[in-house]
Amino acid sequence: MTGGEISISLTEQEQLLVEMQKLVQHSGELTKLLQEAGEAISAICMEGQFKDRIVNNEQGTISRFTLKAQTLQTLAEVLSIQTENTYKSMIDTDKMLAMQVVNALLNEEGTSVEFKLACEQDPNGVVNQVKTVIQDQKNGGVS
Repeated sequence: MTGGEISISLTEQEQLLVEMQKLVQHSGELTKLLQEAGEAISAICMEGQFKDRIVNNEQGTISRFTLKAQTLQTLAEVLSIQTENTYKSMIDTDKMLAMQVVNALLNEEGTSVEFKLACEQDPNGVVNQVKTVIQDQKNGGVS
């Protein structure tokens, strides 16, 4: 487990979907950072050459790069959806969702040491337990 992520065995199609979802996440983060940078530069530089070259210049503006990042994010989202739809019958979506839930829990500050240790010792078992809970909730039951 490196960087707060659980590692379980996945099919090639499931691994592809995981990578596509990471691309969506990272492109969204890039877009947000560029937007924040543009806002910060605009707030700091009311006038002058720097603002003229970076903020107001159509050839190299932060907003232009932000727009490109938004395009990348949209493309990544479309490709992720297309990947999921293409391999729908080959992907265990409940397992994928369970893995995302476990990864989110691993990155929460309040997550117990016992849970983190269980994830480290038996990642497939933890994901399968979460998957069972997800399936029970989908079927209207409570586990």
